[in-house]
Amino acid sequence: MQSVRSRILTAILIVCAITATQRHALADPTLVDRIGWLPDDVDMVLAAEGLAGIRATPLGDGATALLQTGILIGGGNQSETMKAWRSLSERLGLPEEKAFDMLLGERLVYTSRLKDNGRNDWLMISRTSVNTAKLVRRKLDVAPREIKHKRVLMTLEGGAYSLASRIDQDDAWLLLAPTSDDGLFNQITNADNQGHNWMPLSNLTALQEIGALGECDLIVYKSLGAKPGDGWLGLVARAKGDSVSFEIVSDHGKPLPAVAAHPTTLFDELRDGALYAHVELLPTSEDIIEDQLADDLGQPDSGSVLAVMRRLLELPREMLGDDLNLILGNRMALAVYPKAEGRGVTCGVGMEASDVRAMAIPGDAAMRPVTDSIKAFYGARETSFSFVGTLPRAVRSITLMPKEHGGALPPFGDQVEITWSYRDSPEHAPAGWWIAGTDRQAFKQTASALTGLIENDEGADTGNWLMLIESRPAEMLKAFETGGMRTGDWLRGLTAVESFQIRTWAESTEDGDRIRGAGSIRLTEPVIAAKRR
Repeated sequence: MQSVRSRILTAILIVCAITATQRHALADPTLVDRIGWLPDDVDMVLAAEGLAGIRATPLGDGATALLQTGILIGGGNQSETMKAWRSLSERLGLPEEKAFDMLLGERLVYTSRLKDNGRNDWLMISRTSVNTAKLVRRKLDVAPREIKHKRVLMTLEGGAYSLASRIDQDDAWLLLAPTSDDGLFNQITNADNQGHNWMPLSNLTALQEIGALGECDLIVYKSLGAKPGDGWLGLVARAKGDSVSFEIVSDHGKPLPAVAAHPTTLFDELRDGALYAHVELLPTSEDIIEDQLADDLGQPDSGSVLAVMRRLLELPREMLGDDLNLILGNRMALAVYPKAEGRGVTCGVGMEASDVRAMAIPGDAAMRPVTDSIKAFYGARETSFSFVGTLPRAVRSITLMPKEHGGALPPFGDQVEITWSYRDSPEHAPAGWWIAGTDRQAFKQTASALTGLIENDEGADTGNWLMLIESRPAEMLKAFETGGMRTGDWLRGLTAVESFQIRTWAESTEDGDRIRGAGSIRLTEPVIAAKRR
């Protein structure tokens, strides 16, 4: 049952993190206020209101598609999650949707605290109806554990979990925690009767800054270390119609590298016509958002979209020697374009360099293991090599094709033409970019975006940008499939998402450096239309 609990909990958290909820009229206190009473030494809090309402919206269908197919943290994990939820629903004698609404649909608070032994205390608090509380006690092998302060504390599923309930007029509160790690459970249930004697979360600067982002449908607070000075991350999300917007604020716990203000012009050029565009200053908030928060949500497995995109950015640096890494700058760029002939995708990658002339020879040497790896992965053969132009701007190109006639190199179609060169930035030579593509089309588009002369910055936003991402997931999935990629069910959730974007930037305050971010998720029209019918 432990694995079932973890799968169900993962499902709950992902539904919350992706979709938030439909806006409900929130009287005081706000959602931030509702978690402010928790102990200030908890490491993570996730809270949401009105989750049952989401299923009546287009967002509900989109969230279900993403969850069922495991687009976020890998197909295997999500398949198990849905099986676990289905099993729980059957035991309660309810349809899956009804079980979700009854158990988690009103208000949900999940919190955890790291113990000295490395294990986590966790506690889930759910507001539900009196009848639902009685159903849980009747159907899920609930037994008395002890009587404390005139309240019966119970065990669930053969003693694996501790359960307490409290009835306030027409509402019931369910508190659930693992019996093996029930420090938070005991602390909260004792305080229910005696009043708490701890310092509240609302005293922390983190919660005050998260609260300053305004009212929201979902809130996440995450401590980034064992000590208060180690930093924290906050996220709030709001739903409206067919989209979710979110904001991020984070104290990384140490000064950020100096980030000069610059326009988004380069990114705007890169994303023109792209299915996915990504420009990043390393290290940035992506490490915090993806790695630190994932500790609680579950690490992405190697088959997830997050893992694949991250791997594409990490791979070039890993395959370079220390000397070559010293020449590299801090910015990296990645773009995925549809192929001109309509079959598959083509990718462009850019790595900033302080001196492109010094990079040419070691860079060329580093490309051989890259092409060898691609040949080994696909079982491909090398058919040609070309070298056109003078150093360092000469364009190098290696063509790879399937060994079997009529085969494919998914998702790139029937061939990959690894093309690369070193280009000065017009204003900053000898600094520039090492640019590569999976065919000449991607190489030219990426090179034009990163090193082309920009006539003006009209329409560009200026800021201390750390990371800029924009994508069209549903279109990208379709292009993958035309390129021979067997996406399977685990990627099917992409069909529900029309666009995704996020921007993060650095900000200095009197209290130290902050990473801030904002983004949105928008659903595809077919999902919206299906809900309207």
